[in-house]
Amino acid sequence: DRAVLPDNSAHIGGWARADATLRYSHKAGGHTLTWRAGIDNLANRRAWRESPYQFEHAYLYPLPGRTLRASVTAEF
Repeated sequence: DRAVLPDNSAHIGGWARADATLRYSHKAGGHTLTWRAGIDNLANRRAWRESPYQFEHAYLYPLPGRTLRASVTAEF
């Protein structure tokens, strides 16, 4: 648990996040291509990522939900 307010009167729970990424590289036409694909937050966990306290207020920022990523990089 983490305290949200300076007087420790409010707390938010701890959390863990699992991510997965794959990478594959190969030569094509004399250039190296690198393919990447990934999933952030595999379990689609709902949690508060941050809870800064500023200007007499607590601000709660949610952990982003499951996110898919993909890219291709070419080296010339």
